[in-house]
Order: sequence, then C-alpha cells, then structure tokens
Amino acid sequence: MTILSTRPAMLADLPLLSQLWYEKAVLVQQQERHLKFDDQARMQWEHLAADWLDDEDTALLIVEAEGLVCGYLVACIRPGLPGMQPHRLGFITEIALDAHRYHGGAARELVECAFRWFDSREIHQVAAFVMRSSVIDQAFWRAYGGGKWMEWLWIRS
Repeated sequence: MTILSTRPAMLADLPLLSQLWYEKAVLVQQQERHLKFDDQARMQWEHLAADWLDDEDTALLIVEAEGLVCGYLVACIRPGLPGMQPHRLGFITEIALDAHRYHGGAARELVECAFRWFDSREIHQVAAFVMRSSVIDQAFWRAYGGGKWMEWLWIRS
C-alpha cells in the first residue's frame, strides 16, 4: 500500500504542476473544441499559480506518493451571492492527477486536505468546478454528495 501525503505547493513545484495541468487541459480541449490553447499556456498557468501561492484565500495543494508529486488541487474562497448566506463560499477549481501512474486514493487525499483547509477558515459550503463532458470527474464529485448548482452556458465561442 502506497502512503500518500499532502502539502502546500511551493514555487519550485510549479513546472511539474503545469505539466500535470497541461496534460489534463489537452484532454479537456479534445472534448470541448471551443477551447483553444495560447502559445504560452503552461507559462501563463505557472504565473497564475505563483500568484495563488501568495493569496491567503487560495490554496494550491499537492499530493505525493513515495516523495513524488502525483497530483494537485486548487481551492479558493470567494464572496457568496449578494444578500445571501453564507457570505463566503469555497470553490475547488482544479484537480489534476498524474495520468501516467495510478495512486489509489490520491484525489480523495487532496479533497480531504482541501476540506481541512476550508474548515480552518470557517468555510463550510464548497462547490467544485466540473466540465460537463467529464463524466469521471462528475462521478467523483457525486460520490462526495455533489449535485448541480449552476450551469455555465456558452453564448458565443
């Protein structure tokens, strides 16, 4: 049995994390044809991720197996809907795992770490961003009790 551990990401992790992001983004782009890559997509992701490291309302979390990074998750806190409670909501905006190696429980380990991070900030309502075309991701979040909340509709693409 592989022992998994989680930790906050560091600046030195970003090149590897951007590779995991890119590999997942390629799969998403194949399913969602209206999405196109910029020439410097990985570099842009790394710059954005560097900003997340300095943002107290964002957590970039890593899961490791035997000292090797096998996935990451991005969690953030944003204002709730105006005039509604709660006033702040948690969002899991990205989760990506190394598609070249299987590490059972890695995604669950990341999510549990994110929930602890949210709890430490008194955030108890959390939503996850999931692509409509990603039935595996949808099934994963439904196993956590997830259900539809909002839908984004493309008006122009």
